[in-house]
Amino acid sequence: MEKEITTNELMEFLQENMATKADLKNMATKADIKNMATKDEIESLESKMDANFRMVMKDIDEVKEGLGRLEKMTSEDTSAMMKDIVELDNRLEIVEKKEKFKVR
Repeated sequence: MEKEITTNELMEFLQENMATKADLKNMATKADIKNMATKDEIESLESKMDANFRMVMKDIDEVKEGLGRLEKMTSEDTSAMMKDIVELDNRLEIVEKKEKFKVR
């Protein structure tokens, strides 16, 4: 035997579960749904973004390579300059001893 629902119970159920005007105002309209991107459009956008990210990552890798080469060149230049300074210091010391005076 089915239980009969009272008017009070029906009213309580409707009050607890029914959407209000405010709720309905926040819902998407048919126009909103028509303007939404399709699955194909989203997939196309994802594909384009993926390609752009790959290009950016390639550019970043190239910059890293360039920085690595620059660091190596700077290190080599610094080493060569330090050797030149040591050699010049040694030559100055020889001249100072020969001429018996100190420049520094």
